[in-house]
Amino acid sequence: MGEAAELMVRTGLSTLLVDMRGALGVFTSWDVLQAVEPEELLAPVSEVVGSLHPRVSPNEPVETALESMASSGRSVVLVGVESPWGFLEPLSALKAAVEGLTAGDAAEPIDVFTHCEGALSEVVAAMVDAASRLAVVHSGWKPLASLDEFDVVRAAAGFWVGQRLRSGGGA
Repeated sequence: MGEAAELMVRTGLSTLLVDMRGALGVFTSWDVLQAVEPEELLAPVSEVVGSLHPRVSPNEPVETALESMASSGRSVVLVGVESPWGFLEPLSALKAAVEGLTAGDAAEPIDVFTHCEGALSEVVAAMVDAASRLAVVHSGWKPLASLDEFDVVRAAAGFWVGQRLRSGGGA
């Protein structure tokens, strides 16, 4: 699992084709989330959150969301400026742009919120329970940042590499 997560981080891919003794399978970043154990990833969420995902007003055209994704190099844009309530990813945003929708019309709801003081493993458990690939981190009622499943893959890969190095397994 750790090697797969490391490979995802190195290549930037969120899906791997794996050979399981002759049978081909698909391994995704969602599989990494489901493999995280509760005692792992105890680092506070505030340490893991890198940069903010871009945000767009619900009234903006979807093309604005696509431009924000491209300029920031992020794969998710949050819909709602002060308090995000939805998100767009490239495929859904492209489909919505073809249909001429606004960001608000095309947004998927966000149903996982977490306090920034919590441990990352708590966020992962909440994401898996809600089948959500995105969590919004907040302090009080103020949204600070967001975590998506690939942010978790990066954190998990770092954790599993550290475990291997501590046990003498090498890099």
